[in-house]
Amino acid sequence: MPSFFTQALELAWNDGGLSINGARLLEDVQNHLEMSDSNRAKIEEKWLNEELIGRQRKGFGSGDNLLKEWLEELPAWEEINESALIIGCLGVKNGLSKSKWAEAYAWAEDYQLGNSFATGVWTIQECSSEAEWHDLLTPLAEILGL
Repeated sequence: MPSFFTQALELAWNDGGLSINGARLLEDVQNHLEMSDSNRAKIEEKWLNEELIGRQRKGFGSGDNLLKEWLEELPAWEEINESALIIGCLGVKNGLSKSKWAEAYAWAEDYQLGNSFATGVWTIQECSSEAEWHDLLTPLAEILGL
């Protein structure tokens, strides 16, 4: 399952090349996600070895435009974290098995949302059954049957 950062890599390298602007945008994504250099390196190395190897270069990094458009459409990181917290809270409210917890937490971790999701699960708080979350996190909600 791709993380936000691997989605950014896919866009930035979409034509097999990476422009300077694309590299700068990837740096912005890393900062936005508050991702450590070591975590970024691990994700990037894995992606480059599994996804980029064998691709033919078709351009010179035109993916920076796609990445820029994608980043402009993303909601504020605070909104995404709040959505993960809401889904965690609703998951507990609706009954959360150990296996669903593990699957959902793994998904959230892939997206750097593990702490927010776990806070929603483990913090005693009220959440409305009608609470809404951002569409980006619908797969997480679906894991929990919400």
